[in-house]
Formats: sequence, structure tokens, C-alpha cells
Amino acid sequence: MSVSFISRLGRGVLDSLQTYIQAWSILISAGAAFFRLSFFNRAVAHVFFREVFHTAYRSIPATVLAALIIGAIVVTYLISFLTRFGAYEFVGEFIVIINLHEIGPIVCTLIVLFKAGSRVVSDVALMKVNKELNTLNYLNIHPDRYLLMPIVLAFAFAGPCLTMIFGMVSMLGGFLILGYLHDLTFASYIVLLSAAMDLETFFVAFFKPLLMCMAVASICIQKGMSVNHSLTEIPIRLIQGLMHVIGLMIVIELIFALGYLW
Repeated sequence: MSVSFISRLGRGVLDSLQTYIQAWSILISAGAAFFRLSFFNRAVAHVFFREVFHTAYRSIPATVLAALIIGAIVVTYLISFLTRFGAYEFVGEFIVIINLHEIGPIVCTLIVLFKAGSRVVSDVALMKVNKELNTLNYLNIHPDRYLLMPIVLAFAFAGPCLTMIFGMVSMLGGFLILGYLHDLTFASYIVLLSAAMDLETFFVAFFKPLLMCMAVASICIQKGMSVNHSLTEIPIRLIQGLMHVIGLMIVIELIFALGYLW
């Protein structure tokens, strides 16, 4: 039984490594297409703006709703916790760090994953099963320029933009709580937050969701391309993709956490 367990564990590790290697190859192909200025092709630009609409624009309502709820909850618990220890002056700093460094990138990446990632897996799988990718190659249309690069670029655009929206809305939700409980003016609240913001805040709020959403795009494309014969494979690939994306998100989070400690 132990041999069987080790065998299954080994196959799982090898499958995961293969997934990550193929996802990395997809990112390299998309990056090469971007630096060849393929974006200026009219057909490619059309695909990119379509992906931005489905990935970023259609995720805004869910982002705003999540930001209002989470922002209010975070501020409520922060005030209770910091007031108990006599550290009320650190409220602004903690609001900025929690919303823009930690919760914002993770929540926005998960929204993009569930709203757009599943669609990418389905679309790419459908193109694979219907031999549309072979047709593109036959017509000398490179999939990395017409398909991979617009999707990865749209996800990379959506991550930081949604995180900024999340941060602004969640801080607004925080002001509703602070202003109500502590009779704080909006101008004073802005000063409180401005004092807590620095270049590192914007660096993390930009690059962390950028990397996470690029990981989502590459994994979803890879899972869509791994569908071989039937569309019934899509739910299995979706679940596998979800697990691999969460694994990459944890790695990226650890990297930024270690960088913050250094």
C-alpha cells in the first residue's frame, strides 16, 4: 500500500511540474509575441480589448461589492483590536497594508479566476477539440500572437486595475465605519491614509496582482490546451487548474512576504 501511495504521489508531483513548465512556456511565448509588437495588429488588438471587457470590466461589480463588505469588516476588527492595545494611531497604516498588500490582490485574483479563468479554459478547450488551433497554424496565424498574448496581457491588466479599485472602495467602506464610530471627517481620514502610503505600497499593489493574474492566465490556457478528445474533460481541468493556481498564489505570496521582511 505504501508503494502505491508513493507511486500516486510521484505521478502527482510530475503532473504538477509538467503543468508549471508548460504554463511558463506559454508566458514566454506570450511575452515574445508582445515584444514583437504583435499588439498593434488590428485583429490581435480586437481580441485583447474583448478579453479586457470579459476579464476586467465584467469583474468590477463583484470587486466593488467584495471591497465594501471586506473593508467594513476589516476596519471594524482593526479598531476593536488596536483600541484595546492603545495603538489607534496605526489604524491608517494597517488599513493600507491589509487592503492593498494582502486582501486586495488575493480577492481580485480569485474573482478573475472564477469569472474569467473558467471561461478561458472552456474557450481554449473548445478551440482545441474543434481543431481551430490546427486551422490557425494551417493559415500561418501564430496562436501565441492571436490567442496567448491577448489573454495573458488582458489578465495582467485586470489584476492591478481591480486591486486599485478594491483598495479605493474598501477604504471608502472603512471611512463609513470610522466616521460613524469616531466622528472622523473625510479630510482627516485621507490624511491618515496618505501618511501610511509609500512607494512600496504601490509597488506591491501593482506587481503582486500582476504576477498572480498572469499565473491564472497561463494555467487556464494550459488546462484548456490539455483537453484532448471531449469537452467532458473541462470540469476535471478546471478543478486541476484551480489547485495549481492556488499553489502559485501561495508561492507568490511567500515571495512578497519574504521580500517585505528583508
